[in-house]
Amino acid sequence: AARLSERYGNQQELSAAWNAIGNIQRETGNYVKALAYHRRALHIRKSIGYNKGTADSYHNIGTVYLEWKRYDLAEKYLLEALKRKKMLSNQSNTVNTLSVLGRLYVAKQAPQKALFYLNSAYEMRQEAGNSAKADASWYYLGTYYASIGDRSKALVLYRQVQDLARSAND
Repeated sequence: AARLSERYGNQQELSAAWNAIGNIQRETGNYVKALAYHRRALHIRKSIGYNKGTADSYHNIGTVYLEWKRYDLAEKYLLEALKRKKMLSNQSNTVNTLSVLGRLYVAKQAPQKALFYLNSAYEMRQEAGNSAKADASWYYLGTYYASIGDRSKALVLYRQVQDLARSAND
């Protein structure tokens, strides 16, 4: 896909291909290559003025850094992604970054920030009527409560998610 997009000069599709390759590299734990592909996508997206794609690239780079446990860099890119996504008023896209920021702050052991972002994601998902995604927020909130030692709240949330997933055959 990347070669064809490059051959035909379709920059937006080329950036999507680089992005997909970056995600594959991230999932296999090859963070250096993942960053290289995501940065290629970011460069193209900025150069063609593709604002949604640019915000997504910042999100993807932040996610790579989060999984690589380079939390300060993850925070920098994820906050930039959130700022750009809020300007675009794309609720479903914004909620993903809110969730990842919540996960980041759980990892950084910053419980107040984690709770703020995870609750924001949960509330936004509830407003949108996306129950499956709201369930994911409950899961991350459970992770938050487990990280601060409140096992009873964590278990309540995990059980709610489990029950909802069973009832949805998920």
